[in-house]
Amino acid sequence: VSDGRPMYGVEILANVIESIWSNRFIRVPETAVRVFILLLLGLLVGLVCVRPTTGFIFALSIAVIYFLLAGWLFDATGFLLDLYYPFATVGLSYLLVTAYRYSVEVRRRRDILELFGGSVTPAVAQATIDAINQGQIDLNGQEQRLTVLLVEMQGRAAYATHHDPMDVLAMLTLYRNKVVQTILSFEGTVIRSEQGQTLAVFNAPLRQPDHAWRAAQVAQAVQGEVKRYHQSLTKDHAHRAISFACAVNTGRAIVGYEGPGGANALTVLGDVVDLAGHMVAAAESGQILLGEQSYVETAENVVVLSQAPLHIKDWLTAVTVYTIGTEET
Repeated sequence: VSDGRPMYGVEILANVIESIWSNRFIRVPETAVRVFILLLLGLLVGLVCVRPTTGFIFALSIAVIYFLLAGWLFDATGFLLDLYYPFATVGLSYLLVTAYRYSVEVRRRRDILELFGGSVTPAVAQATIDAINQGQIDLNGQEQRLTVLLVEMQGRAAYATHHDPMDVLAMLTLYRNKVVQTILSFEGTVIRSEQGQTLAVFNAPLRQPDHAWRAAQVAQAVQGEVKRYHQSLTKDHAHRAISFACAVNTGRAIVGYEGPGGANALTVLGDVVDLAGHMVAAAESGQILLGEQSYVETAENVVVLSQAPLHIKDWLTAVTVYTIGTEET
């Protein structure tokens, strides 16, 4: 109104008199109220700012709403709210929450990549991270249907008695790499691979509708890879004495992350894993055994050979199993 010039004394006195007559005075909130407002704004920003982009929009919206509310209160009641500190609180809360969530995200991504390091392909690891962030996967442990593949080396003990430890280690590493790479090529998850035995699961952590068929294909591919490798060796090569047996079993199991108190890795527990262990122990050299549910889900894709029921100690009934040929059969 005064176009930048200081207000004349008469105007100041006029405003004072008008305020006294109308009983409309500017009121400033107490310190406790101002602190409460700052805490409330900081809490709101912290709760709604989940993602950087949407969080910025929410933080800006909170600041605008606060500005409009402060203006309305001042015009209606003469209640004067601070603007600088609340706006600074909103901005600072957004920056701190975003930085914290980013650091947590980076640390979580690193932990997951370490968890799945060598167990899945990079593409599957990234897809798993995305699924975890979207709440589709809970690594703390959940029961789900999956297929277990157990690959066991045969002839390792005999090989070890005639070769020095370094030769044995080289042999184990060579075959382990063949088995693991075959599993990863079908997007399976390697749970463990040691002492000549490799355990892998399909349909975990990522969903795979054809998980039983994937596992059966891996078993066939492993046997085929071993045969081709043996054919490339001389007839008297020691590695030709090594063979593999495979078991594929489908059922429900608990999949989750075993933390610092355990193996610090992904683990799978359940009867489906135990039965696969009994199956692979009963399998002959080069044989692939299928559990009943695995057979049902792969019947259209595999040629099944006759196999006697499997009798397991402490099991009330015999277990129906099937056997399939390798990819060359």
